Amino acid sequence: PDSVGSRGEAPRQSTPTFSTHSIRKGFVIGDFELQRHLGRGGMGEVWEAQQVTLNRKVALKLLARDRMDARSIEYFAREARAAARLAHPGIVPVFGAGMDSGVHWIAMELVPGGATLANFIEDVRGQGEHSPDYYKRVSELMVKVADALQAAHEEGVIHRDLKPHNVLMTP
Repeated sequence: PDSVGSRGEAPRQSTPTFSTHSIRKGFVIGDFELQRHLGRGGMGEVWEAQQVTLNRKVALKLLARDRMDARSIEYFAREARAAARLAHPGIVPVFGAGMDSGVHWIAMELVPGGATLANFIEDVRGQGEHSPDYYKRVSELMVKVADALQAAHEEGVIHRDLKPHNVLMTP
């Protein structure tokens, strides 16, 4: 495997090359065993995976097979390098990135719960009347998002796809 950021023992032997359409639970990509599909976006899929050598759960972002042209591969690698430079409590850390069996991946911290700002907005819309501290809580949340974005901007990183579905929230 051609991986960056791996730690510990050598990764296990991986499965043969496959397309993202055939990826399923149990497949091994480098040091990661896929466990649960979390979502799909414009660039690919995100899976909950077990990092075998370190015995930890991670979020594994996989570049979609139909996006594997030179430009998309470079963009994906640039995304991993940029995110790996950032250290802020409001930014999901990157553990490593690489390519195995023709699949490009980025391993990140798995955010507990996996809820997004979009989920929060949908929940709030269904509640009807808001609690007295609702606007204070929302403004505090937006300050945290802005603070994380400022930290990224100070490192020369611009998100380019900021939307409620891409803002993860912890319990």
